[in-house]
Amino acid sequence: MSIHFGGKKVKEMYWAGRKVKEAWYEGKKVYSSGYPLWVLGKDYSKGDMVTVDIYGDIYRFTALVDHYSTSDSKPFFGNMSGIYWGNNLKIN
Repeated sequence: MSIHFGGKKVKEMYWAGRKVKEAWYEGKKVYSSGYPLWVLGKDYSKGDMVTVDIYGDIYRFTALVDHYSTSDSKPFFGNMSGIYWGNNLKIN
């Protein structure tokens, strides 16, 4: 999810000198500085990046091919995740 200002994408946002990681409005996330969480039942395109919690650590994965997400394609956990996702990188 991104915010645009003057036609340009906002990559970092600060409030009172501190970097904002997420912003919420009326119960909905309206800004995130990180990659989105992987979601079941979503179309992903080659190159999309998602995050997955693997036993308390957060990892980023990159889609290798266009696909519709199923439990078998979930990064790390899915039986066929290696076909759909690569470049796993621990980010915390």
